[in-house]
Amino acid sequence: MSKFYKTLLLLITSVLGVVSYFLIISIIFTTGEGIFTQHNPKLTMLSILLLIIIVVSYCVLIIRLSKKEENVKFIFVMMGLYFFFLFGTPYFQEYQLKISNYLKTPSIEAQQSIINSVGMNLKSNEVPYIIDSELSIERTREEVIRNVLIIKKVVEGKIKRSEVDTILNLVPNMELKLVFYSKIKNDFVSITIDEKKNIINCGPVDYCMRNE
Repeated sequence: MSKFYKTLLLLITSVLGVVSYFLIISIIFTTGEGIFTQHNPKLTMLSILLLIIIVVSYCVLIIRLSKKEENVKFIFVMMGLYFFFLFGTPYFQEYQLKISNYLKTPSIEAQQSIINSVGMNLKSNEVPYIIDSELSIERTREEVIRNVLIIKKVVEGKIKRSEVDTILNLVPNMELKLVFYSKIKNDFVSITIDEKKNIINCGPVDYCMRNE
């Protein structure tokens, strides 16, 4: 058996494993009495028919291949690959969803809610900073994976560590990137926190190493 033929069979086996999983799920969710069940006899019969065709065809292929002793190891590889994708597909879906959610940019509504909440906290606590809403939304779109807040100082002077600490106490417990600017923008600090407000990134380094 040529390498090309073996590669093609392995590729087909992988696809059939995935397809078989979805056919089984289709049968489960179109029969029975579960709360998610949507009875659809036509879809059920079609899924069963396709699943039978796949299983029978695969069995015929294995029987034909098994006639040559040199193909025995390859048959086990094919069967292993089939069951790997059959049972592994739900886990692949879960990881795909996690990656998709991780890479999904926060909605404008969610961003605006955070901006308004933190902005009100800054004002009520008389912290001399404001949030640049438009730039925050723009930077969040560029960052993709987390909300970004652009926080500008409204009085002269450098960004103080005590001010940053105060603002960190006023933001929600979530993964955020906070970028602080002095009034004339000659000074800036960028801090990224996780959902427990642990600092996971800070810059510039000389500022982050200072105690005050």
